[in-house]
Amino acid sequence: MKSPYDLAEREFKFLLQEAEDKYDSRISRHMLRRSLAVISNYLENYNRIFALRADLRFAQSHVPGEPDLPICFQKDDEKAITRAMESLKS
Repeated sequence: MKSPYDLAEREFKFLLQEAEDKYDSRISRHMLRRSLAVISNYLENYNRIFALRADLRFAQSHVPGEPDLPICFQKDDEKAITRAMESLKS
């Protein structure tokens, strides 16, 4: 049974092109379809959903071309991602 939230092939191609243009990068068709399937499934079962995407990265630590001029002092050790994930869970 087709969900009312599923996209037609034409709509999907349009969304894929919009995303690739916006991010100036190729988007995996499989990952986009899978993401849409997850959202569609939740919308069928719940009337409200909240989604959050967090891209973890380190801040720029120095002024470009000036290695002796730091912008910030951050803890960028091997446990940084672990601390970030634990912080998100709390």
